[in-house]
Amino acid sequence: MLRECTVDILVVLLMKMCSKVVDNQFGTLSPGKFLSVNGTCRLSDQCFDSRGSAVSWIYSTRYLLPVLGGLLANACMGYLVVIHICGHLMLLSSILLMVEIFFDFICSSSALVTAAWSPIPILYGLIQPCIVYCIYRWYPQPRIWTILSVAYFLSVKLGEFIGIVLPMSEGLVGNYYTLVGIVASIAFIAMSRYINTDDLVRRDRFTFPTTGRLIRYFKIFSPMIPFIISVARSQSLVYTIEMRHYIESIGSTNTTNGQSNECLVSPELMKVSCQIVWSLLLMLVAYRSSKHISIELRLQGGIIVKALVEIVLILVSRSPPQRTLSVQAVFWAASAVDGAAELLTVIAAFEILNGVAPNHCKLFVMGIGFTVWGLATLAGQSLVAILSAVPAHNPVLQPAQGRAPLFYVYHMIIVAFLIVSSAYYRFVAYPMAVMLFLSGDISDQEDCIDDEQWDREINEETPLIEFTA
Repeated sequence: MLRECTVDILVVLLMKMCSKVVDNQFGTLSPGKFLSVNGTCRLSDQCFDSRGSAVSWIYSTRYLLPVLGGLLANACMGYLVVIHICGHLMLLSSILLMVEIFFDFICSSSALVTAAWSPIPILYGLIQPCIVYCIYRWYPQPRIWTILSVAYFLSVKLGEFIGIVLPMSEGLVGNYYTLVGIVASIAFIAMSRYINTDDLVRRDRFTFPTTGRLIRYFKIFSPMIPFIISVARSQSLVYTIEMRHYIESIGSTNTTNGQSNECLVSPELMKVSCQIVWSLLLMLVAYRSSKHISIELRLQGGIIVKALVEIVLILVSRSPPQRTLSVQAVFWAASAVDGAAELLTVIAAFEILNGVAPNHCKLFVMGIGFTVWGLATLAGQSLVAILSAVPAHNPVLQPAQGRAPLFYVYHMIIVAFLIVSSAYYRFVAYPMAVMLFLSGDISDQEDCIDDEQWDREINEETPLIEFTA
């Protein structure tokens, strides 16, 4: 059984990596990034026009639908059927994307563009809780949850790394890069047939959580929103904007070696690369350690580390480095430390998510968690968009009328978010998660507890314990 479980988990992790490669491909080959030059469609990182706005809106809704995927898998289809449907939708979308790029449809308003992108939100809305459930379902021991959570995180980052590195090769951008998504989709479908189905015969009957339970789940998952805003991809975009501004303000057009002063390694690539290394190290430590480090300690540790990075960047924004390499080094280091902070906090959040979700509605509750965190990603993108435009006379993230951007304001907002996240976890969310975990599955008696009695119980002294089976 142990061997079957290990093979099953490896298969699911590879499937997650393949799906992430396809997700990154669609992000790289957004319709709004293509321009028609001399009758030929060209990918350009410097443009994003209105043609891609509708498609981008569709693409962004993928963050909002994991709860629907969890509900369908729990109450109707079963997670295996949902995974098979997602695999075929992913392949269909990749084929349509290849067709529209090969025939230059992507540079014109075409229904095929929307048809190619529409299945992607459905794909990610359905698949995420199912993949996570397939990883956790075999092991009830909390100590193993850390290893499994890190393995899942690693598979996501490997997919992101492939999605970032492949477009750097000029021959793979455009027509040939679409073949990568098709290969990844076919591999996903093939591997999904090897998922062990032994637990399908012992699946618990789905019971919809009560309103009180749903509110408590939201209270437990919502503190991650401020943290995710601070580590989402929008944060790497802010780092890139800051680096370019500081380098341009230095006034040098070339580095000492005569190379362009453009960053050779983007903050996003640096962060993902470091996260792969951090994940391998943490997995090794968790495997060899005989003691399970407290979930709250890791949770708060990641938040505090991230807050310290933001404080340092506030100081940097007030007194920027005067050398190009120094500017790049600052943001490379910030990206690397951000990666470690995100790893610590997100892994702990995964363990809380799995621990509080009862067996008879585990997929649905996991879907709630991923939907809440998806809202945080959208909020991070919205925050960057707003601060790039306001205040009108001097935008926080953009120069205007000769005035320098107010980068320190953005970092101060992030610090405030992190303080709220840390305090809410300490006094509300984590004690509530501990009580839900220790209470086990939903019982009629527990669901009849009113909110006042519940608040009295969680406000009593709650030890900073790890989840224990």
